[in-house]
Amino acid sequence: MENCEIEIMNCDNNPAYVLGDATHFSLTEYKVLQSFNGEGLAKCFRMSYNGKLELFYSVGGTFRPLSHILPLSAEKDFAEIIKNLLIAVLEVKNNGFLNLANLDVSLEHIYVDRETRRVKFVYIPINRNSLIDARIVEDSFLSEMIELICNSSLRLSDEIYMYADNNEIGTFTVQDLYTNLAKNNPNSVFDESGFQGNGIEEAGRRLLLTSMNSPVIVEFDILKDKYAIGKSENNDGVIGHDNLISRKHCLFERTVNGFTVKDLNSTNGTFINGKRLTPDASVEIKNDDSLRIADIVFKVEVR
Repeated sequence: MENCEIEIMNCDNNPAYVLGDATHFSLTEYKVLQSFNGEGLAKCFRMSYNGKLELFYSVGGTFRPLSHILPLSAEKDFAEIIKNLLIAVLEVKNNGFLNLANLDVSLEHIYVDRETRRVKFVYIPINRNSLIDARIVEDSFLSEMIELICNSSLRLSDEIYMYADNNEIGTFTVQDLYTNLAKNNPNSVFDESGFQGNGIEEAGRRLLLTSMNSPVIVEFDILKDKYAIGKSENNDGVIGHDNLISRKHCLFERTVNGFTVKDLNSTNGTFINGKRLTPDASVEIKNDDSLRIADIVFKVEVR
C-alpha cells in the first residue's frame, strides 16, 4: 500500500491488517464497509494492537484462502469461483465510495467458502492519492485470473491470450474478461451473468461510462435494465466524493435499441452533448456522446 506500512497477521483463519501509520486510515470508507450490501467483501472491524490501529476481518469458519482451495476444486466449482471473483470486483468498481486500489487481490488473501464457492475479498480502508493505483490493481487481478483460466478447461478468445503473452492486460477490464468467458464457454455458469438482464454478450447491451475530469476515476459498467446513479448508497452506481451530485441524480434504462438516460430532477442537472436534460424525460444516449452528470464529464461507450 502506497506510503503505508501494513503488517498482515492471521487469527484463526481470520486476517488482520495492522497499519504502521493510523493517519492513512479512511473513516469514510470504513463506514461504507459497515453498510456494504454485496457479499464479496469480508466484514471489517477496527481494533487496537500494541498501540497501533488494527483492521480485523471476519471471513467465517468455512472460508479458506483461494490459493488453498483452487488445487482441490473440480472444473465446475472452479468456473463458479472465477465467476464470483469477477462479480465481487465489479461490485467494488461500481461503488463510488470505494477505491479498487484498496482491494487485496493476492490469492492467499482472497477467501473462498469450500461448500458454496462464495468469495470474500479484504478491503483496506486507507486514503489514496494516486489515480493510477486502481488500474494497477485491476491489471494485477486480471493477470492472475487469466493465468488460472489458461491452466483450466475454460476457453478465452485468442486476443486475450495475445494480451497476456505481451503483458498488455491494461487494454481491457474485468467486465471484458467476464464477457469473453460468457462468449467462449456456452452453457456454463457464465451464461447466468450474475447481473439483471440476460444479454451480457450481445452487442449494444452494455453501457460503459468513464469519468474524464474527476479527481477520482469513476467507472460504471451498466448491464442492468435499470441503473440509477447518485450520491446515496442506495443507488446502483454511487458517486460519493462530489457534493454537486444529487442523492438520486439520473436513471439509465436499457431499450431494444440501446440505452436511454433520464434526469431525476437533480439540482445540478444531467447533460448530453452540452444540452441539459428536461427532468423525468428519457433521452437516447449513444456511443461517443458527451455525458455530464453535474460537473463530471463521462466518456460513453455502448458495446
